[in-house]
Amino acid sequence: MKNSLSSAVLSSALVIALLSTNALAQVKSVSGEDFVQYGSEDAYWVFTAVCGDDSERKIQRKTDGTTWCGKDIDTYCDADKGKAAELICGSEYSNILESRLESARAEEARNRAAQEERDRQRRQQQADRQRAAQEQARRQRAAQAAAAASGAERIAIEEELIAIEQEKIKLRREELELQRRAKDIETALGIEPTQDQ
Repeated sequence: MKNSLSSAVLSSALVIALLSTNALAQVKSVSGEDFVQYGSEDAYWVFTAVCGDDSERKIQRKTDGTTWCGKDIDTYCDADKGKAAELICGSEYSNILESRLESARAEEARNRAAQEERDRQRRQQQADRQRAAQEQARRQRAAQAAAAASGAERIAIEEELIAIEQEKIKLRREELELQRRAKDIETALGIEPTQDQ
């Protein structure tokens, strides 16, 4: 009975030692502490922990505080500097950081896609204004020519006006196709459709 109890205690101690060694293996090294002041009220002692995956994590403690916390996620804290480094180098902290990084990347992609859409719309509006100005100039020329023209010339002018109308229809179809493609891209990127379309 005594031997089995001793072996159980020894096994438990061995498991705890292995787990502790595993946790400590996550932290390769820690730097010395530096004094950093972010504002008139925010002064910290900061050190860098190099984790097992060679990532560097900043850990800080307010100068009047008692706990060391991760700089990126300030809810991971411990009063012991070494234990705080172990928490910050842990997989849970890493997973949250990676999740935040992915969210930031997705937000950046959404912002970039929205900016590209705004740029496309601005180019489309400029093209529309140019087409409208060209069309107005053509109509004025056609109207002037119609006023001075007779018989056959009037027919030619009418044909030109028809060609202009056909060109307008063609341009409108192209515009609608561009809008359809933009919506397909937004759908593919998971972007909410813009209101001004």
